Amino acid sequence: MTRFKEGWVEKRSVSAPIMKNWRRRYLIVWDDRVCWYREAPPENKAPDEPAGELPLGASTVIRRDQSKPGLISVTSAGRVLMVRGTDEEM
Repeated sequence: MTRFKEGWVEKRSVSAPIMKNWRRRYLIVWDDRVCWYREAPPENKAPDEPAGELPLGASTVIRRDQSKPGLISVTSAGRVLMVRGTDEEM
């Protein structure tokens, strides 16, 4: 598997029933999925189990919100992942 991009982002919570909070997560974009972690993996080591993941496929739609700089939504397998950049580079 290939890591295409990784770094710290804020991920919108999808598990909260009423309030959708933003949580800081370490995101890794692999060739076949996007995974997020509560902690960054140690350098040169495979990451532990992700806190969550979203599979990527031919039907995946990625959108950048022009009205909200840094906001990206990824829709795949009937789920939506919303992330926004942090001050740290991704």
